[in-house]
Amino acid sequence: MVCNTADRLGIRLCGLAGWADQEGLAELVHRFSPGVVACQAEAATELREAAERPNVLFLTGEAGVERVAAWPEASHVAVTIGGWAGLRPAMAALQVGHRLLMGCKEALVGAGPLLLEAAERTGASLAPLDSEMAAAAHLASLAGGMANVRELVLTGSGGPLRGQSPAERASATFEQVLRHPIWPMGKKITVDSATLVNKALEIVEAAVLFDLPGPSIRVGFDPGARVHAAVRLHNGQTLAFVAPPSMDIPVLLSLKRPCQADFEVLSGRAAEEAISALRRPDAQESRILDFGYRALEQGGMAPAALVLADERAVARYLDGRIPLGAIVEYVAGVMRQPFLRHLPRSIDLLEAAVVELLDRMPDIP
Repeated sequence: MVCNTADRLGIRLCGLAGWADQEGLAELVHRFSPGVVACQAEAATELREAAERPNVLFLTGEAGVERVAAWPEASHVAVTIGGWAGLRPAMAALQVGHRLLMGCKEALVGAGPLLLEAAERTGASLAPLDSEMAAAAHLASLAGGMANVRELVLTGSGGPLRGQSPAERASATFEQVLRHPIWPMGKKITVDSATLVNKALEIVEAAVLFDLPGPSIRVGFDPGARVHAAVRLHNGQTLAFVAPPSMDIPVLLSLKRPCQADFEVLSGRAAEEAISALRRPDAQESRILDFGYRALEQGGMAPAALVLADERAVARYLDGRIPLGAIVEYVAGVMRQPFLRHLPRSIDLLEAAVVELLDRMPDIP
């Protein structure tokens, strides 16, 4: 989506990086002819031949991805790598002052303060690619800044298993879990949407991005996914961001092209009615959303633990080793543990703390 939108706007793609989908990456390289590409080492020769671009500089491995993120010809860098793996490329982009279009919520959740410090140090800017976060950021800009926001309402569709009872969720097939009714997404984030852990992560993400306390953030569900976010301001005004469920919109907002995006901002009574129509989380949903609030309250390494516990459990589910419900129970067990109260002040120290944290986490049968 980022590539397609950038191409439509006439923005040149000077670099690309990909990992699992080598065929898709080859198609993008053939289509856009970037100057530099990063991929898995064992795929480089095959990819160069498939893309029919012998003069492109091919870099390999994680270091190659970081070099693409910091490529001097770039001005904007979109990081859409899922999971903890997106952290170092995001940091690489910020350290050289690029505008970061951030589609990796896990890195923001687990290491957000480090990324924001890097952006402040180099004068770089960071724009979220999540539909909810992009909508919230736009509403905040209309309100004169997040300091004027009393309450942020994040929304969600309810995921691929919305409306199902706990028993139905427990017996949902793999195909049902991975078939999101609104958003076509990768496997990991679709599973997170089914368990609602994705929304718990977004609570932390919003707090980090907008410097909001947990009690100022709440969640409501819109099955049609048309209300992307809403804010109530200290002056009594209410705003709601309404748009079709399209990832084109947050990409355009992150590129500072709101006039080319298809959305509407409701205010006053219309905005309040849009918020009132949202379904409130039930008891089971609230239990999962509480993971995010608890991570914020504990601070330090707790948000990173939430990310890593979920990654470990989702990987086991996708391998067919545990049922869907075991993901939530595993994350709940991990979040009951004590964590470091302070986030390490560098990426290297943080990754060392992550290794220690992973070693302390219980294994999954």
